Amino acid sequence: MRYSVLSRFQGTLLGANIGYSIGNGVISLSGPLLEVRPRPGDEEYLVASAKNLIQNGGFDSSSWCEAVASVSQQSEGMDVPVILGADRLMAVVPVLLFYHEHLEFLRTNLYQISELLSIPVAERDGLLALGYAIAATLTERLNPHSLIGETIAYLQDTSSPLIPQLATVETLLAQGVSLERVREQVAQTEGPGSLPFALGFYCLLSTLEDFRLSISRATRTGSQAPVTTVITGILSGAYNSIPGIPWTGQQGPLQTDKMFHLGDRLLATWSGVYDVQYQPQEAIHFRAVAAPNVIRPWRL
Repeated sequence: MRYSVLSRFQGTLLGANIGYSIGNGVISLSGPLLEVRPRPGDEEYLVASAKNLIQNGGFDSSSWCEAVASVSQQSEGMDVPVILGADRLMAVVPVLLFYHEHLEFLRTNLYQISELLSIPVAERDGLLALGYAIAATLTERLNPHSLIGETIAYLQDTSSPLIPQLATVETLLAQGVSLERVREQVAQTEGPGSLPFALGFYCLLSTLEDFRLSISRATRTGSQAPVTTVITGILSGAYNSIPGIPWTGQQGPLQTDKMFHLGDRLLATWSGVYDVQYQPQEAIHFRAVAAPNVIRPWRL
């Protein structure tokens, strides 16, 4: 195993937070590392979603939607929650992590979330594609040459423009073309809701081992940049894990300690810890999980 499951969980959460913060102008890319500006970032959708999964031991549609809606009501000051694209992405990330080993459960849950939050079909299919890529990464079977083809197969029959957009990205990646050309050609396909996901796959696969460069490319995708940067942060954070993410200051606006702790607790819940809220922090690294007819230590 290249990186531990724990490190990948934490890397996904931190990558999502970095992408969200850069996309919203909270932090900037400067110099060899991420340079942090003084204004704090907003990761509340991600935190509320993860805490709800931890509290319930999994996804409960009504409870989860209530937790996410409460964040929206607080931030918007409205009785009816308004959850935009990047915010929805942040809310869904913990669900993608929690069900990465059960792709059909993940599909079912994402369909429920799409109905509850009125997510368009193009974006729903984008979330499915994102979930498949995360699953491939966490289970150590991501092949950069076949990932897009496998993702298209997972999407099954759909009217979403994401499939032709991903197919175009796959072709252009093989040709080694520039980001500008990819953006122009993919944008010719109707479906702006799915476009950030196709561009996010390009930003990941064109610079697979370099988190900072992938994020930098995502910021140059025009009007799609805020959402594309989040998607790229999620994908690259999962793949490169904590050791591959450049960041500065554990107590800065990114609140990296919170992301590490949240990832730790989310993984513990996924692993089968009965009540993670009362689990001593130092004991969480020595847990074991049970599979049918087998009990084995869980390597973190």
